[in-house]
Amino acid sequence: MPCLGEVAGLPLHRLTPEQAADDHAVLEKGVTGKLLLDVA
Repeated sequence: MPCLGEVAGLPLHRLTPEQAADDHAVLEKGVTGKLLLDVA
């Protein structure tokens, strides 16, 4: 099983559907890691 998140050196950032519109703003700020959209 592959390593994910900080174990792999990339933090995970979880966004709710309400925050999804802000994902581009987060990326433009230079966030490092992976953005995940929680749908459930």
